[in-house]
Amino acid sequence: MISTTNTIKVAEEEQKHELQVKSSDLPVNSNVFADYEKVKPIYGKNYGVPHFGEDSDIVATKKNIADAEASLGATMTASFASANPYGLGPDANPHKTNYFVPHFGEDEDIKSTKSNVAAAEKKYEHVYDGTKPDPPKRDYFVPNFGMDSDINGAKDALAATEK
Repeated sequence: MISTTNTIKVAEEEQKHELQVKSSDLPVNSNVFADYEKVKPIYGKNYGVPHFGEDSDIVATKKNIADAEASLGATMTASFASANPYGLGPDANPHKTNYFVPHFGEDEDIKSTKSNVAAAEKKYEHVYDGTKPDPPKRDYFVPNFGMDSDINGAKDALAATEK
């Protein structure tokens, strides 16, 4: 009978690699590795992690913020003081609502799209009403003119090559 332990041992031999499993990753009351003596931690603790300095994107962002603050004469601030920024509950810090939003007219992209649709409808003498067209006709007669000449040529070339 093939067991999990035997399968692991076979795989280790084939791959020339020892399986390492943290015992803390095993389910409680797991006996999958009960008779398998190679259960060891995968990694050590308190190992060194190299520090190659601050990321170049972070450096550039800090520089850009400093430059913007200097040119505007203002300091950028961010506050996460509210534990509940969504305006729910007793500690709510809701955003302003019911404020005036100016209407500058229809967006230029919307105007352009409407104009293009009108031009296409005029050109093709068809007004698009949003309904689906009738499905294409099916089960119609298709004449058989024989095998395509390109297919015949390919078959002949293949037969000549296989001789």
